[in-house]
Amino acid sequence: MAIEPVSPRTRRSLLAAALAAGAATVVSAIGRPLAAQAADGETVVVGGEYTASSVTFFDTGATGQTALWGASTNSVGVRGASTSGIGIHGVSTSGYGVFGSNLAADRAGVLGQAQGNSTGVLGYSGAALVPAASPLTGVYGYADQDGGAVGVKGVSLGADGIGVQGVSASFLGVYGVSTSSSGVYGKSTSGIGAMGESVSSNGVYGYSGATDQAAVLGRAAGDSTGIHGHSGVSEPTTAPANTGVYGYAAQDATAVGVRGESMAGTGVRATATTGTALDVAGKARFSRSGKALIAKTKTYVDITVAGGLTASSVVHATLQTYRAGVAIAAVRLNYPVAGKARIYLTKVASTTAATAVGWFVAEY
Repeated sequence: MAIEPVSPRTRRSLLAAALAAGAATVVSAIGRPLAAQAADGETVVVGGEYTASSVTFFDTGATGQTALWGASTNSVGVRGASTSGIGIHGVSTSGYGVFGSNLAADRAGVLGQAQGNSTGVLGYSGAALVPAASPLTGVYGYADQDGGAVGVKGVSLGADGIGVQGVSASFLGVYGVSTSSSGVYGKSTSGIGAMGESVSSNGVYGYSGATDQAAVLGRAAGDSTGIHGHSGVSEPTTAPANTGVYGYAAQDATAVGVRGESMAGTGVRATATTGTALDVAGKARFSRSGKALIAKTKTYVDITVAGGLTASSVVHATLQTYRAGVAIAAVRLNYPVAGKARIYLTKVASTTAATAVGWFVAEY
């Protein structure tokens, strides 16, 4: 599409230029043979075909009536075609420039087709320059004014209606791009601002290439929960107040509310400057802990520690069976082989029964 200034021209001259650009190719686009050259000013006959060197202009002025009406029961009411300009150009000072109506359940009120792999329908808001069409685009909306200009806006007032729907068979349904703000922004006064759903993949996926920004950021300005994760078919629980991340799962004994994993680093890190870094309400389980039995007549037992032992490892051990005068003497790390520890007693605890010892490994 050629870019041309439109603001300095009058409404009458604008209509004349647009109609002249499209008139020469309308007949060939419909598929009929071209008619012979006709003189300007010739009477238009219903069913006739004409070419003209100047525009045919309809103006109802201030009557409020429609300037040109095309109707069809099973085909196209009005059709405009152009090889390099505008197919149909309508201008109105107070109504609609172009209005299309269709009563069929499976047809559109306005259809725009770009056979040259350009833009089917171009909507432009502004008084400066007509933008170039976008390639391979069904509908392209463009607005370059300041103050919250909207390129494409979809509104649905039905109870289950959708304002804007994007559908793709194998790629992205909706793709939002911004160079300096949000690519996609969802807002609701009483419902969900943005919702993602998938039957076989991620419902919502966030990606960030920045070194100091999150892939997904949840902010609760009302002092509720920033990010709420709920697992299960039951209705999500009420988000707690003053909580950054809240995870909930209650299906069975294997359910995990919040899970953090790292192959070589820290799975979950808790930090507090003046408060409590870690507060556990209920049972706590550690994989690097356990219970061992010291055999009768023995003064030690060897344990295997998951993940191995380093110079920063500390093994705490206590007797779990009462033996008068007996205590833990010491713990030797990485002995008799790496990854094991030997727990020593001060003396033989019993000559008739085994003695239980509980142990726990921590890092400093």
